[in-house]
Amino acid sequence: MQLRFLSISMVLIGFGCSATKGDSHDGEGGGGGATEAIASSSSSTSASSSTSAASTGTGGGFACDPPPPMCNAPELCGTAHAITMVASQAPAPKGGAILDGTYVLTGFNLYTGPGGANGVIPNTEVRETLLFMGSSTFAAFAQAGQPAHGQSLSFSTNGTTIMVVEGCPNMNTTLGTYTATADELRFYANSGAAVSETVLTRK
Repeated sequence: MQLRFLSISMVLIGFGCSATKGDSHDGEGGGGGATEAIASSSSSTSASSSTSAASTGTGGGFACDPPPPMCNAPELCGTAHAITMVASQAPAPKGGAILDGTYVLTGFNLYTGPGGANGVIPNTEVRETLLFMGSSTFAAFAQAGQPAHGQSLSFSTNGTTIMVVEGCPNMNTTLGTYTATADELRFYANSGAAVSETVLTRK
């Protein structure tokens, strides 16, 4: 099945595995994937391609790598997180004000519903950093085994709904839902019968 993640950067990941009810993956199963942009701030500018998925340096308590070379991407900080399936309903999105600052990926969850699959899906590790600066948003992203990429994005919100427009390197528009607090962002997207959750912590 294809798992769709709304993130403050790019990540439409296709996996050759099922996360439907009764299909448990506790560390077993397929991986792989394609990526595509989806997320970010109140107006756009620029961001796009090429660096890594490990980490060196530090930033606000997170280890950081140099920025990908294109689209004014920020440093890529934090550790890689694999998609974790959770056999429950997804939390209800609450909306809220998205504050300026740097946000680092700290969790990737897939809510499969009561009685659904549990466990980590292997080979799905992702690192991501998002920088909000007024009306401009810049992202750095790396999927397992792939070079890092940058993006520039813009977003608008209405209640708990967020519309994300990618301006660089591609032009894409995506809808999702979200919850924002002073310290954290959570983005939600439907992924078949499941709901994905991307968690980012403000540095």
